[in-house]
Amino acid sequence: MDIYKEMREAQRLAMESVKLAYQAGDSTAVDILLSMFPVQEEEVIRLRWGLGRAPLRTVREIGEIMGLSGSRVSQIDHKARRRLSSCLRTIGPIGSIELERYALGVRNRHLENEDCIRKRAAEKVAAAERRQKEKAERHEARRAKARAKHWQQRIDRATAERDGTAKVRALLSERILRIERRGWMARTFLPHRSILARLRSELVDLDEKILEQDAAIAKLISSQLLDPAPAL
Repeated sequence: MDIYKEMREAQRLAMESVKLAYQAGDSTAVDILLSMFPVQEEEVIRLRWGLGRAPLRTVREIGEIMGLSGSRVSQIDHKARRRLSSCLRTIGPIGSIELERYALGVRNRHLENEDCIRKRAAEKVAAAERRQKEKAERHEARRAKARAKHWQQRIDRATAERDGTAKVRALLSERILRIERRGWMARTFLPHRSILARLRSELVDLDEKILEQDAAIAKLISSQLLDPAPAL
């Protein structure tokens, strides 16, 4: 219990020395000292003890300002006063070269840590953007592959239809040749002339159809090159 009282008294004396230094116009030394503290602790100390802020405030009022509960503000205040007492006891009094040098070192380390945090955050953002870009590229590659497959399927279907027509034409042409090879008597007495005329007319129609199908295939290939994103 005596140790606890001694600690409380040391904290009170440390806080009094800080207040006296600030009231005496040595705000720079106080600012250097408090710059070592975490932001929340520094803010609570300044609000609680009137160091460069409005008049002294209760822990409840400070909590309302900082968005914390009164008990949490009390915890932060106690921790800050304990840190303050330890600094003044082990390093040196307010305004001393030792304390200023130590505070500057701590502040530099804080700045380095903040810089590392910013760099890590930037790296995370860059990595996330890189993953998003790679994902978009994979998605676009899949879409391009699907588009190419779609076009190829249309071209293959058109080619298969043209090949089917070409086979029918070849069979028809062979039939015409067989009829034409028959003797003159068979061609004279059998109705081959009318049959040949009809078959040759069909052959002409098939030739025209093949030309149209070839043109349609060429158009599909051209459209694939000019507009690789058809409606699927």
